[in-house]
Amino acid sequence: MGGGGAERQLAYLSLGLVRRGWDVQVALTRGGPNLDALCTSGSTIHYVSRGAPSMCRQLTQIIRSGRPDVVQTWLPKMDIVGGLAARISGVRWVLSERSSGGLYPVTARNTARACLGASADAIIANSARGLEYWRTRVRDPQRLRVIPNAVPLPDLPIGTVADIEKLGIPGHHRVLLYVGRLDNEKNALTLMRGFELVVRSNADVSAVICGEGPLKERIASAVRQTGLGDRIVLPGYVQEVWPWMKRADVFANMSLCEGRPNAVLEAMGCGCPLAVSDIPEHREILDGRSAVFADPTSPESIAEAIRAVLGNPLAAAARAARAQITVQNWSIDLVAEQYGTAYLDLITSSRTGLARALN
Repeated sequence: MGGGGAERQLAYLSLGLVRRGWDVQVALTRGGPNLDALCTSGSTIHYVSRGAPSMCRQLTQIIRSGRPDVVQTWLPKMDIVGGLAARISGVRWVLSERSSGGLYPVTARNTARACLGASADAIIANSARGLEYWRTRVRDPQRLRVIPNAVPLPDLPIGTVADIEKLGIPGHHRVLLYVGRLDNEKNALTLMRGFELVVRSNADVSAVICGEGPLKERIASAVRQTGLGDRIVLPGYVQEVWPWMKRADVFANMSLCEGRPNAVLEAMGCGCPLAVSDIPEHREILDGRSAVFADPTSPESIAEAIRAVLGNPLAAAARAARAQITVQNWSIDLVAEQYGTAYLDLITSSRTGLARALN
């Protein structure tokens, strides 16, 4: 239950399903920043030791003991190990696609996941782009569906705004914000270069880059070399990002590929103006009336998009309002209802098939 969007979405979904009367049991290998949210969802939590053979054996025991109607696997490693356990136990299996094809290079694990996952009883992706990865692998299109990520709209702290002066940023500064993993897939270093161009040319602009990841030290070193370390700040992982989204003048996400980006959705829910990479995953949820797009490979294009937002606050506010309306259909309860419908479809088809076999 690390600090990523997929882990946060699992906590949201568990809460929504419990609210709707489902008995939810979650098997984990370890905790993390999103564990508390999962623990308070009302779900039953099981811990399994790491290591594929042991995990598969433990998961099979948990499934046979709990006798669930449906097993859903959430992240790639569990798609393999948990999928095998579901198959061994004879329980309907749902695979979750949290990303898209661009994030799956040809490796032994990804190949094994694709081969096994093609036999899942259902594959639920959080984006149309993610589902494309499976269309050539799954013959029956009825086994494929898209259910979006949830946005915790009623839980967003009303009126709570971050105090930027706690990070040493002058209170009157306009703020550029990024929230997410600091890695190559998120294009974090190029985004920082775009931030640098804007900060350097605007004395009243600072940037906050929230997150952890393999590029953090490299980005921190690059920031030091710019001489702008007092205005490009890296606070690390931030548990509550919503107050920052409500304070920011621009939320930027320049990923090269995505599933359905959790941080972008929450920024939309907070009404924060957006500058995002021009990729299909962003175009699926945003358009020119709700965000400004940039070439994610070019720091200059990123800077230009950010300046377009900063330079016209009225237009930026109008785009942010349209984006905020969009996410109203993706509340935790509405998304949980869609998952519940998918589960019931599987349960019903399973019982119907059994009845036909007995007759």
